[in-house]
Amino acid sequence: MALLAESTRLRVFSAVVLGASSPAAAAEAAGLSVKETAVALRRLRSGGLVTGTDGRLAAHTGHFKDIVRDHRTTEEPERHGYADERVESLLRTDIQPAL
Repeated sequence: MALLAESTRLRVFSAVVLGASSPAAAAEAAGLSVKETAVALRRLRSGGLVTGTDGRLAAHTGHFKDIVRDHRTTEEPERHGYADERVESLLRTDIQPAL
């Protein structure tokens, strides 16, 4: 996740996820220079988020599923004492106010 905390790498990764298959296409889609894109791609490749085979870039998004799977809890959700499961489900929903 730290790889994507930097905006340039995030933009380049997003471009690859959305179909940019070459460094030049990723640079254009991300609105970055070729040099900035090359630096970002080098870091993304070393982190395993992007690969390049025969000059074509590919994003590896499976890491995100692994992270979610590793952080899922098996604990029973907190109960609030309501018999109606719909009410319980609503009370468990963590809604953050818009700022």
